[in-house]
Amino acid sequence: MIRFSAPTLYLRGLPARLLHAPSPPPLELQDFTLLSQTNRSLVYGLKGAFWRTDYGLRRFDTPMEFLGDRDASAATLILSFMTVPAKRGRTRLVTQTHILCPTSHVRRRFLPYWLVIRPVSGLLRRRVLSQIKARCERSA
Repeated sequence: MIRFSAPTLYLRGLPARLLHAPSPPPLELQDFTLLSQTNRSLVYGLKGAFWRTDYGLRRFDTPMEFLGDRDASAATLILSFMTVPAKRGRTRLVTQTHILCPTSHVRRRFLPYWLVIRPVSGLLRRRVLSQIKARCERSA
């Protein structure tokens, strides 16, 4: 289980607290739909109205359900992890996030959220990668 620091979780829950709304639990990997898995990559998807205090998450049981969903009121987030060979027998872990806002309305709703959450997202990503690296080095 990957744990995040209290300050980053506090920042993520700040909009709900400012609106006196219940804070949803932090997003976990099990909230994502596994879309693809190979021996070198993992691709996860998540759909929702992330700007809402409850994230407005859509749940999918299979990759086909996820990929077949055409709800234009939600943003789609694709998160991938891929290993690539590096120098001296090492391996580099590369992660990418892609976000699709299917309409201008969704884009306008998502943009302020992203401007606030982007720095926190970067901190969370660095922390996750550091934890993965530490686990790999301990098991080597």
